[in-house]
Amino acid sequence: MQHSRLYFVFILLVSAFIFNNCDTIPEQNDECEKTKWATAQEPTIYLYIAVPNAYCDKVNNDYPPYGAEQMICSGSITKIYCGGKVSGSFNFNTTFYPIQMTEEELYKQQVGQAYIFKFQNDNDYLVFVGRLKAYFTGGIIWESEEINFKLYYKDIKTNPNDFEKYCHIALNASLLWYRVNG
Repeated sequence: MQHSRLYFVFILLVSAFIFNNCDTIPEQNDECEKTKWATAQEPTIYLYIAVPNAYCDKVNNDYPPYGAEQMICSGSITKIYCGGKVSGSFNFNTTFYPIQMTEEELYKQQVGQAYIFKFQNDNDYLVFVGRLKAYFTGGIIWESEEINFKLYYKDIKTNPNDFEKYCHIALNASLLWYRVNG
């Protein structure tokens, strides 16, 4: 008889614990539900960077990025849903030739390809992580610090001429560069 009472009390305690914990789990989901859209959006997005017009060697005011024979932007773009769920990541390595480009072209340099991501919430976002590597005459190479941005749906712009959807990342002129060799 005493064992059955202990068993009954144990069942009650376990049940109370389980039901109390259910209330704490959806707090994050409640915030996501508040900002959820009636219709999800799946735009085709192009990514552009604005290469900074500042020197790689800030001490000696030398090696401006626009003077590089070649530059590579490598990194990734990852989709994060509200609540933190990671959904899809794409790596890219884009090569371009700054010494042959105009300032306007360097201000809007496409990186990667066209990407399609599903947005269904104000708090869904993309994470852009990358680095620039600049190759100069004489075998001198400079590499930037890591570039890291969050891009929300509200950050997506539309080109009025061709209706292209894009995100434009203006890199800070104070971006740090490290001489890799040469």
